[in-house]
Amino acid sequence: MSAFSHTDFNTVHGNQSTTIHNRTAPPVAESGLECLYEVISEVGALHDEDARFPPPKCHPDTRKDSGRAYYVGQPIWTKLLPATFEHFLTQTLSEQSTHHDEDPWSSNAIFWLYGPAGVGKSTIARTLCDRLHQKNLAASFFFSRNSPTRDNLKYLFLTIACCLATYSNDSRLRSAIDKAVKKRPGVLKSSIVTQFHELIRKQWLPKLVVIDGLDECTGADAQGLVLETITGSAGGMVTSIPLRFLIISRPEHAIREVFNRPPLLSCANRTVLDDSADTARDIELYLRNGFQDIRRVNSDISFPSEWPEADVLNELVMRASGQFIYASTLLKYVGERSSYPPNHLQVVFNLPIGNAGPFADLDILYHEILASSPQGSVVVQVLALVLLTSSRSTLEILDEVFSVRKEYR
Repeated sequence: MSAFSHTDFNTVHGNQSTTIHNRTAPPVAESGLECLYEVISEVGALHDEDARFPPPKCHPDTRKDSGRAYYVGQPIWTKLLPATFEHFLTQTLSEQSTHHDEDPWSSNAIFWLYGPAGVGKSTIARTLCDRLHQKNLAASFFFSRNSPTRDNLKYLFLTIACCLATYSNDSRLRSAIDKAVKKRPGVLKSSIVTQFHELIRKQWLPKLVVIDGLDECTGADAQGLVLETITGSAGGMVTSIPLRFLIISRPEHAIREVFNRPPLLSCANRTVLDDSADTARDIELYLRNGFQDIRRVNSDISFPSEWPEADVLNELVMRASGQFIYASTLLKYVGERSSYPPNHLQVVFNLPIGNAGPFADLDILYHEILASSPQGSVVVQVLALVLLTSSRSTLEILDEVFSVRKEYR
């Protein structure tokens, strides 16, 4: 299997038809591309690789209750995502100038689609790649923490360069990448910044590059380096290429941090994907109303004029990662009786950012709540009983076992 000269055939699985792309290796004359292919041939990171077979795929009859099903013949983004994403793809699908003096970042060439685990991010990426494969897809790379070749940066830009030489149908581009490897074969083992500069940045074509699961790339620094390399902020480079990048990941802290500072702050669009496209907005509204209720209930307490501040509220929405339980737990803790709500909110805001998984911030919040309990020893005993008993422990049973006074329930 190779990433070159593809022919298509169909295989049918039940009532689902899947197109698989067979490819043959490059001609011997293209020794640069041959070397490049040999390096990435077993990576299995492309959207249609055997490593992803059978691929995740949305069925027309699924997810109708949320109004977000895929429909044959209709663009998936019209059902799934906000207008900003549709606009981004419209620009990608339109004819674009390839003049070197045109600023490719002027129309937001990067889009970040993020969301918690299990909401279908990779499925959207896969379906999008399938739809754009014949014309507008330049390259794709699907990270996976379960694969030793796809949980790190080593093969990212080498795979993308290989795709560029294949999918563009541009003989000049193909020849340029081939010559670049011939001229500097060491580039295959160079840093990702050098690989991006030599094999991708110097090429010009109006196409889409999909990078899925960036959070599954091992190491927070590595995740940030990918984004910095693409935007040209690594090593002082100024990246100027008319490629559009769709970055798909969980909203991990290291990734959010890069998107929240220049140049991505101004040159990238973003949207959250969850069970509803409006989940983040709903959580923000839920928190805003909750904080207003806390102020109303504690009308005898002096609050700052703006509480909470906008940046604090935005950060809390991001930490929630689409989980209303985080927002609910937060409000209960901040509005706890016999406490000063602004202090409790500040404690939460100062907590370290979790980056070990989609529920890391929720785990940290729970840890702080339990650790700050005035009846810490009782809490530990109660939790131990709940964990050890097979049936659900009622408050009456807990009260009888531990003689917990009513005011501590």
